[in-house]
Amino acid sequence: MKKIRFYLKACLNFARTYNPCIGTFRQVLTLLLLSGCLFSCGNDDKISDSPAFIEVPEEPTEHEKELSETAEATSLMLSKAIRFRSLIQEKETYSSSVYVYSRTISKYQDNPQKLIARIALLGFTEVYLSTPQKSLQGTDPKGYQWLKTFIAAAHRYEITVYALRLSDTRLYVDSNLLYNETGWVDQYNRSVAANEKIDGISADLEPHVLKKDGESTPIGLDIFWDSTSNYGIGKENDQLLERTLNLLHIAREEIAPLRLNEAISFLYQPKINEKKLSFGSTPQFLQYCHSVIVMAYYYKKETIWNRSKPILTAAGNTSNQSVSICVKTSLNTYGDNGDTNTSLQPQGWDYLLETIKYIYDNGKSYSCFRGMDFFEYEGLETMWEWINDKN
Repeated sequence: MKKIRFYLKACLNFARTYNPCIGTFRQVLTLLLLSGCLFSCGNDDKISDSPAFIEVPEEPTEHEKELSETAEATSLMLSKAIRFRSLIQEKETYSSSVYVYSRTISKYQDNPQKLIARIALLGFTEVYLSTPQKSLQGTDPKGYQWLKTFIAAAHRYEITVYALRLSDTRLYVDSNLLYNETGWVDQYNRSVAANEKIDGISADLEPHVLKKDGESTPIGLDIFWDSTSNYGIGKENDQLLERTLNLLHIAREEIAPLRLNEAISFLYQPKINEKKLSFGSTPQFLQYCHSVIVMAYYYKKETIWNRSKPILTAAGNTSNQSVSICVKTSLNTYGDNGDTNTSLQPQGWDYLLETIKYIYDNGKSYSCFRGMDFFEYEGLETMWEWINDKN
């Protein structure tokens, strides 16, 4: 059976070397898979989890070919993108977003159209975009123009753009700082054409990082998160989550009619269920946010799903498409310290696809399931550009 597994893997890798644009990729790959199946008939050792048994997508459409040209994608990248987008869009039923930070913006400083074409080719419907203060205010003319160009191009592809704001931990000390952040977004939107406007704000208020003497803890904070001693209704963890919800309440009112979402830890809802918190439930977050993003970072698909399930259950089927499950594809990039336990990147491209399919297969029974998000683009692009399954 090991020989058969090796044969199928070799067939898959061989088929990937064909250019999908020349009309032979699907036929060759199907033939190779069928030949592999002939060898395995009658064998009880099934390999249904192998990427070779993931349904092969159709050949690229004219739109995908045009995107591929603008994105300067190789034929292998195009074939990988077709499969990726077919999984995250699930017949265009779901939404999916990717985080884009300053290092990616710097890489595509001279060609934002190429970046958004790559994002569109992968099938994303939304982008969570780094939006520096100076770019929003126009005091950095190049950054300001880059935002305008990128957002206008995103809207041509019907991609929604969220500004990554409201992550400053000083907000827990001085809530008035929130008006600065929302004001910068409003200032930008008032200065640009309709097709260049930001569509919403993606907040990242993380009270669980506010530990005593912690690197992220702002000067002047009077309460601290402690997973060992500060759980309990009315205790400090609970108070920090109450402050988080209050900040989101203010933000929702300030930015209306723009959309607001918030990245949440998978830790909160289980503690709510255990009666160790009174603030931080999924319905409470959804009272002020249009949607929430579960930071379910791990390297195994089963754990990612198990961490997300309590949030989906709490949201209930009355909250339509309000919960996204976010996985990490970065490694030693922005927001990542090289922890291989939280990233899918070391597991390879095939396992990433397997994880996406697993999450969607489980998530589709929840009407509140919105789709999957990916942290972040730089890491995902690294995997996308690999010639082999793993680097």
